[in-house]
Amino acid sequence: MKISLNWLKQYVDIPADLDPKELALKLSLSTVEVEAVVDLGNCLQDVVVGRVAKITKHPSADKLSVAEIDIKKQKLQVVFGQMANVEEGDLVPVAIAPTTLPSGALVETKMIRGIQSQGMLCLDSELMAEGQEVLTRFPKETTIGSLVKDILSLDDIIFDIDNKSITHRPDLWGHYGLAREVASLLNKKLKDLKTEKISQDNQVDLKITIEDKDNCSRYLGLVLGGISIEPSPFWLRRLLTSVGVRPVNNVVDITNYVMLELGRPSHAFDRKAIIGDAIIVRRAHSNEKFIGLDGVARRLSVAMCLVCDSERPVDLAGIIGGQNSQINESTSEIILELANFNPTSIRKTANQLGLRTEAAARFEKSLDPTLVELGLMRLVTLIKELIPAAKVISKIVDVNYETLEPRTIELPLDFLHKKIGLAIPKKEVINILESLSFVVQEKKDNLIVTPPSFRVAKDIASPEDLVEEVARIYGYSNIAQAMPTVPMTPPAINEELAVERRVKNLLTKGLGVTEVANHSFTSLKKINLLGLKIEDHLELLNSFSEEQQYLRGNLLENLLQNLSDNVRFYDRFNIFEIGRVYANQTGHYRFNNKRQEFLPKQDKYLAGLVYNKEKAEVFYRVKGLVEAILENLEISYEFTCSQSSLPWLAFGPGAHQTEALGPRHRRDSSARGGRGAFLEVRAGQQAIGYLGLLNQRLLDELSINGQAAVWELNFNELVKYTQDKKQYQTLPKYPGIIYDIALALPKTVLWEEIKKEVSETSPLVKKVELFDVYEMKSFGPDQKSLAFHVYFQSPERTLVAAEAEGLRQKIVNLLIKKYKAVVR
Repeated sequence: MKISLNWLKQYVDIPADLDPKELALKLSLSTVEVEAVVDLGNCLQDVVVGRVAKITKHPSADKLSVAEIDIKKQKLQVVFGQMANVEEGDLVPVAIAPTTLPSGALVETKMIRGIQSQGMLCLDSELMAEGQEVLTRFPKETTIGSLVKDILSLDDIIFDIDNKSITHRPDLWGHYGLAREVASLLNKKLKDLKTEKISQDNQVDLKITIEDKDNCSRYLGLVLGGISIEPSPFWLRRLLTSVGVRPVNNVVDITNYVMLELGRPSHAFDRKAIIGDAIIVRRAHSNEKFIGLDGVARRLSVAMCLVCDSERPVDLAGIIGGQNSQINESTSEIILELANFNPTSIRKTANQLGLRTEAAARFEKSLDPTLVELGLMRLVTLIKELIPAAKVISKIVDVNYETLEPRTIELPLDFLHKKIGLAIPKKEVINILESLSFVVQEKKDNLIVTPPSFRVAKDIASPEDLVEEVARIYGYSNIAQAMPTVPMTPPAINEELAVERRVKNLLTKGLGVTEVANHSFTSLKKINLLGLKIEDHLELLNSFSEEQQYLRGNLLENLLQNLSDNVRFYDRFNIFEIGRVYANQTGHYRFNNKRQEFLPKQDKYLAGLVYNKEKAEVFYRVKGLVEAILENLEISYEFTCSQSSLPWLAFGPGAHQTEALGPRHRRDSSARGGRGAFLEVRAGQQAIGYLGLLNQRLLDELSINGQAAVWELNFNELVKYTQDKKQYQTLPKYPGIIYDIALALPKTVLWEEIKKEVSETSPLVKKVELFDVYEMKSFGPDQKSLAFHVYFQSPERTLVAAEAEGLRQKIVNLLIKKYKAVVR
């Protein structure tokens, strides 16, 4: 969009010494993005007033003439054509070669059919004063040699504004709206527009009907008579041309002028072309034909809005007028139209038809709905000023379905100061807002602000918006640069997250386990496969598919799917998952702080699965993995062999499992028979998980060859029992002695018991470590061999061999006596 500095000066007293580039910078930093500053006068430095001293015919061209032009300092010989229609004695604009005119025409000294031409007579279109091919004559008292730009006021500055920067500001799509911003930035007063009260008459009965209320919420109409169509005065043509609008005639030029002034499009119909003095706003019929002012016939759709008379369409609402009702030289009476159209409808219609007009560009931005009254008064005022015989011959017809409500925003001053980082005085804040046409009331340390109607549609809605208004006008450059003060307090420790990281690092980096991440959904098929109850699961009301019909109640439901998916590619793998499971029970998370209702129970669990196609002993792998987790978290735990109510586990842990349960296993006499058995993990006398083998039934249903073991821990309980008591210890000063002991024992004797007895033999026993479990037929059916290391060490002295040997013999004798052990 192009904005004329001369035009802005009609509304604001802009200091003469203010550099236009500095004003452009102020606008760019506060309001709009000024892409370029164009000085129209720069191209007119060599265009002066010249007197035609003599005219002769060109000897070699019938349509050309040669003039001798007096420009005071010298006389120029200029070759010109018939269009100039100049006579001797005329004072006319002449360009002195070499120069380039605003139109882009290059003026050079050159030979034209054998005659030298040292310049060019300039038409108004070449001076960008207006869009007509005429030659301006100056009054006889005009000084010869004067610059034409000074006499015709062509010395203007044009600000080229990026339209994207004002998409949300429909009030800036006109010179008056931008002048308001300039006045606020320069701390100047915005001048009122010249308007006069409209005296209504009833000579003509204008009828307006809105049938399409969705696309037209208001329509204002008025009839004026005594109209004479003539070229606009020079000042009007000059301003329109400076911003790229072609002058047409006085009435059309006034409607364009008001649009470029207020950002409010309007339209004038030739009254005699409006059948029945009736205006009807309706939807277009399917494939209805419409011919616009550009002469192009277009086919419309039923979604588009039309302005019609009693028989036919005369205007494509908010976009372009109809060719059948345009203003022409015979027009004597006009109907003025100002309406509010649906911005979405305007944008869609313009895009579908490929018809972008100045009116459409403004209507699609959501214009101020109250601007129609000011626009009408401004139109009538200018028409009467340019056409003195014009008079209103109807009443103002206003069909209004607008429902605009004023918006009030409370702005706490401390909120403003915190956001800006600067305590701006209250009086200055009020002055800034009032200069932008906000209504401000004081309420202690708060301001009650009512935005103007032209800022309500899609702009000012919150205190943050008001902060921006104050800051940009105050000037961002006036706010001192400072780093924000941030307290260097450590964040609160998230225990659950810290434990989760410890576990994941151990499993993935330390133990080479692969983490999987499954959806929280499951299917009826998976629930039935595990033998779980449907009623314990939460069913989704808007499930995506049958495979995601329920929320999972167990991590194993999806881990089994991972097992089934991966056995095709891998002979063995080890996976785990951490996530929430959902139960059809009341949990401890509230819906919100105001309601006493709670979300379903959703504890977090840690579970995994180990598979080996060769049916290797995966149980030991799982047990060691669980032990590693618990010991890493420093949780005191024990294993219990129990009867399983989990139908996916194998029957009984087996003797081979019982023997290797390790140092924290205790037998449960109730673990006999049943659906299956498993090792229950207990901490603090509370069950926190389990581990066991998948039974053959489940493996067969999944068509899996091999062996798989699963484990599961309640992650919430892990967090509760996790400790971090590791402390630094110095290396021992004195060396220790290691003995290996191998004993044949009954299978019913557990390693936990052996380790306990050995550890309590003497304070010099620092560590007991099992390294081998061995069975042979020669031992007998109820015998096994255990081999273990025993570490002897004293913190005060170096042990001698005899002392260590005595301790070893004491341990062996104790085990022989108590467990009937046989030394191997």
